[in-house]
Amino acid sequence: MREQEILQLVLRARQGDLRAREDLIEACKPFIARVAARICGRYLTWENDDELSIALIAFNEAIDAYDVRHRRKVPFLTFAHRVIHRRLTDHFRRERRHRQRDLLPLDLTVEEVLLADRTRALTAFRREQEIQAVAELLDRLKEALAVYGIGLAELAAATPRHRDTRAVLARVARVISASPALREHLERYGTLPLRALVRQTGVSRRVLERGRRYIIALVVILTHPDLTPLRRLLGDPDRSDKRHLR
Repeated sequence: MREQEILQLVLRARQGDLRAREDLIEACKPFIARVAARICGRYLTWENDDELSIALIAFNEAIDAYDVRHRRKVPFLTFAHRVIHRRLTDHFRRERRHRQRDLLPLDLTVEEVLLADRTRALTAFRREQEIQAVAELLDRLKEALAVYGIGLAELAAATPRHRDTRAVLARVARVISASPALREHLERYGTLPLRALVRQTGVSRRVLERGRRYIIALVVILTHPDLTPLRRLLGDPDRSDKRHLR
């Protein structure tokens, strides 16, 4: 499949065309298998190797995360290769840590071994439950953010690195959440009421515009009770800021 055809399918898939996404994934399965096999250093089969499933999920993530504005510098397949490599590398690291944790001393009694196995099984079960709960929350957040044209990958890229910046934007989000008029503007137009926010918060227009996605995500989380557990994942929005960014 030619690069232009791939790009068209990517664009349609990003717009919600499930058939285009399926066609793209099916057409690129040989590419996905080659990349995964090269990274793993061995031949892989779809029936027996989890690495191919991980690579397939990574390819699907790449569709949503790809910035078409950079298509000339970074073709989609090059970008997808990077995402697959990153996901498989993370998988190998997790597997290595898991094997290290599973090693037991050789001088344990039978009772101690059974107790250790039972404890590890319980820990794994709880960890799996936590992972599933977070995945469900992220799915709800993804649906809520889609109304504003924001994807999870875009949100991750837009999350400020500095804690003080996150705190300032969190304060702005709380101001919006507490004001019916500001919330109505956001929900009706899908944009921040910049003039009113500058006046009420003292935060500059430039900072508000740069933090738009992060602010909207926090407002969504703050105003949806079932998303409350996600607050800590987006920079501790309850922390009060120590300074204003102007």
